[in-house]
Amino acid sequence: MVLEIKKAEKRFGSISVLNNFSLKVKREEILCIIGPSGCGKTTLLNIVSGSLLLSKGEIVNKSKNISYVFQEDRLSGGMRQRCSIARAFNYEADLLLMDEPFKSLDYNLRFNMIEQLLQLWKMKQNSIIFVTHEIDEALLLGDRILVLSSMPTRVIKEFEIIKNKRERNLKDKELIKIRNEIISYLVNHDFKKVYK
Repeated sequence: MVLEIKKAEKRFGSISVLNNFSLKVKREEILCIIGPSGCGKTTLLNIVSGSLLLSKGEIVNKSKNISYVFQEDRLSGGMRQRCSIARAFNYEADLLLMDEPFKSLDYNLRFNMIEQLLQLWKMKQNSIIFVTHEIDEALLLGDRILVLSSMPTRVIKEFEIIKNKRERNLKDKELIKIRNEIISYLVNHDFKKVYK
């Protein structure tokens, strides 16, 4: 285990973002996090990075170094994101935080970036927390996928994917089943407007 959050609470005035929130990140795993906009995913990453403090609870961070890859808002940002990701891996961080790094990229470039990310991860074998709105990204990258609720944020469901990342195909029956289950959980929690 490289990171553990225990019974965390984060408040901004009267707004409760996290409430009794717990999370574990294993060594050398990619943990993908999916949740509605504004549920606190970026807040969670900022807490892990140390740029925000918990209101209550405990965080046990056993990583020596943390790298952070932020969102890139420009479609011309493909090369920028390649550079950002390469820098993050070269920093030799035990834990890499990625906040929707492929958000502004088109479909083909996004999957090219996923392939490059997996190549780097295979060499470095560090732990990654990968925040995304794209279920397919999570299916191709994640060892585990956490589906979060709206605020105050909690884990609705955890999915574990055993299949080797290099052998995954979005047409595989196992991934289709997990994808449908994720959509079912999201739809049942009134996230239709976010996930179509």
